[in-house]
Amino acid sequence: MREPSLILTSRTYLLRSSKMIKDSAKEGIGKEMKPLILSFLHNGYRLEETHPDYRKTYLLNISFLIITVTCLSFAILNLFLDEYLENPWHLVGAALLCVFTLRYFHQTNNIQRSSELLIGILILTLLSYFYVVQNKNYGLYWMAGLPPITYFLLGGRKARKISTVFFACIILFIWINYDQWGPSEFNSQSMLNIAGSTLGILFLVGFYERSRKEAADALIRANETLKENTEDLQLILDTAGEGIFGLDMQGVCTFCNARGLELLGYVNESELIGRKIYPLVYALSADSKPVPPEECRILQTVTTRKNAHSDQEAFRRADGSLLEVEYYSYPKYKNDQIAGAVVTFIDITHRKHTEKQIEYLSSHDLLTGLLNRQRLDQELLNCDCPEFLPLSIVYGDLDGLKLTNDIFGHTAGDDFLRKAAEILTFGRQASDILARVGGDEFVWIMPHTSAAAAAERMHTAKSRLESAGTMNIRCSISMGSATKTHVDEDLIQIYQNAENAMYRNKTARKKGYERAALKDMTDLLHKRSIHGEMHDKNTGYLCECMARALNWPDALVKNLRDAGYYHDIGKIVLRPELLNKTSALTSTEEYEKQQHPIVGYRIMNLFDHTLDLADAVYSHHEKWDGSGYPKGLKGVEIPIQSRIIALAEQYDHLRHRLMQAALNPEEAIQRLERLSGIHYDPDLIPIFAEVARAFEQEPGDHSQ
Repeated sequence: MREPSLILTSRTYLLRSSKMIKDSAKEGIGKEMKPLILSFLHNGYRLEETHPDYRKTYLLNISFLIITVTCLSFAILNLFLDEYLENPWHLVGAALLCVFTLRYFHQTNNIQRSSELLIGILILTLLSYFYVVQNKNYGLYWMAGLPPITYFLLGGRKARKISTVFFACIILFIWINYDQWGPSEFNSQSMLNIAGSTLGILFLVGFYERSRKEAADALIRANETLKENTEDLQLILDTAGEGIFGLDMQGVCTFCNARGLELLGYVNESELIGRKIYPLVYALSADSKPVPPEECRILQTVTTRKNAHSDQEAFRRADGSLLEVEYYSYPKYKNDQIAGAVVTFIDITHRKHTEKQIEYLSSHDLLTGLLNRQRLDQELLNCDCPEFLPLSIVYGDLDGLKLTNDIFGHTAGDDFLRKAAEILTFGRQASDILARVGGDEFVWIMPHTSAAAAAERMHTAKSRLESAGTMNIRCSISMGSATKTHVDEDLIQIYQNAENAMYRNKTARKKGYERAALKDMTDLLHKRSIHGEMHDKNTGYLCECMARALNWPDALVKNLRDAGYYHDIGKIVLRPELLNKTSALTSTEEYEKQQHPIVGYRIMNLFDHTLDLADAVYSHHEKWDGSGYPKGLKGVEIPIQSRIIALAEQYDHLRHRLMQAALNPEEAIQRLERLSGIHYDPDLIPIFAEVARAFEQEPGDHSQ
């Protein structure tokens, strides 16, 4: 036996090591190691806490560790106590078997097999140990550790069987060898055996008790969670956006949530519970037709055990009114037996209304209320039958819509379209079909209408449209028609013939319409502006005189005169009060007024016979020094026509201004000369002065 001092030295070393571990824990190592240790003891938390084997995993790992540590501890202790064991290698072998089995357990997570292997290793270790030590040093104490471990890991039934067999073998061995044994010596080895076995059992019982307490706590938490879930379920049921009610096998209501009561118009759940759902709630289809009990889909859910769904039916509210609903009915099971049904439903009254609106919009033009192109294609197929012959198709295209949009804006254009649709609808017969098929195109299908009758109705519609006095632009329409008189004629070809006839009519009328539309706009501007007509005529004539003084050819002379006459056509978009305002303009009004050259440019570009005038009209407010608008051109960048118009219109303005006293001819010329090289072309000023003096000598009207 080694010296006691060696044991004390080892104890001192262990105490120092323990102190070092405690110091490390204070520094945070323990906090980092604890989660790793717990994860190891629970096999990486592969099982949920509520799993039956969750805590057995914990106990099994602890048992592996206790047995491994105990075997290795006594094998190492044998180095210090030479007489303790003659051959400690069976303990080392048992520790290695525990390590291998522990690894197998962590890889497979097979609790039952690993527990059986551990008990087997423990039995072999204890039997081999008992065989070696027999009755020496109270080694029999270690045998008491088998029953609790077996009970904890394999359960009471297997533990009783294994323990009985194990102790039967021990008793048999004792009975065979009893005569050879002497009294057991009580020494330090005996104390180690007694202390080690006792501590091992205490550790196991302690861990088992901790596991049992955790299980009890988990059960308490599970019950609390169940209670919370029940309350949450009731809360969800009562706060759900859908109405929900249940019924039993006889169709009697068993519950109804708060939203369901609200939708059905009931105050308390007791008003529904215990009463048959049919016919109290469910009895009518969406079109108010009674639904027989055998066709009630909700009741069929109970008998057929199949889900049911409908969005074409209605429930009856408490006050007798109907509620359009979409519902789902599901069979309810209890212990694998049908126990009734659960119905969820929502109010789809608004959705049904929206669907009707969508259906209307899918077949009608939103702006005019007429049928759209998609619906017209269907109607053409429906009308292609002998009973509708003769069938006339009229294709119309509004004149002036683009002009209205470009000049007065799309709001005015929309009014134009609505007015035109209203006038065309006024002349429609009951069997007619009228549709808007494009931006400004309309199609009119006239069943039982001959070509002559269609032509007469076209003429009537045109006359009504052109006589409408509410438009800013002349309201007119180009129309063409074609008639199907025989069954074998292709209606699509008839449709195309009507469209081609319309385009021929539009082409023939284009030049006349453009001139008439421009005259209408000019007349409207002159009607709104106090001195607008005289100013435009004077400006145009002065421009003509300047062109002749510059020896321009006749074509350019006419071009410049027209540009001077139409130079303010863009003011058609201005309000009359702004047109004739005599006081100073605000910054907003000034900006608004400065847009008229741009509008005038757009108007001139809309007509073939005024395209050449657009640039001159656009730049007539530019100034020689670049301070004009709308682009800030300077010098010769400004078209010469625009420079001449600027002189002519300013001279006439000085001679007939409203805000201040008018100037006489010489005063007006001097004002222009002072701005020579600043606002006006210095080369044109002398020529214009002579033209203006000659102009003042000419009596009479200077209109075109």
